[in-house]
Amino acid sequence: MGQALLVNVDLDAGAEILRIMDRAGVKVSVAAWIVFDEYGDWRLLLSSRQLDAAGPGKASGLVFDALVAADFPVEKTPTILILPMADSTVRTLRRIFSKAKTVEGMRLGGQQFGNRCVEDSYVYRVS
Repeated sequence: MGQALLVNVDLDAGAEILRIMDRAGVKVSVAAWIVFDEYGDWRLLLSSRQLDAAGPGKASGLVFDALVAADFPVEKTPTILILPMADSTVRTLRRIFSKAKTVEGMRLGGQQFGNRCVEDSYVYRVS
């Protein structure tokens, strides 16, 4: 079974979540909708030194607390995947794209990034 399409509603929700994180003072270094072979569905990838500092158990709480404080609807909250900055996929994305003038709207797919195969993606930020 193929993956679901990424639609404007999803793109808008991802952009809004990124704005909420910015307003909450969480500087997200990597943000993208992404489909990894291992999951097979769209997930909103977030990676940040501040999320790393919170630790694996509390990083998701930091994100969801920011969403709740901003009254972001729970029913519109996508599956969020938080990867550490040291993750090989995040490191590879940052190495390749951090020097680009802009990456927003870039589509990546059919490639290996670190130890994961990316089927498809829509990039908001890589810094």
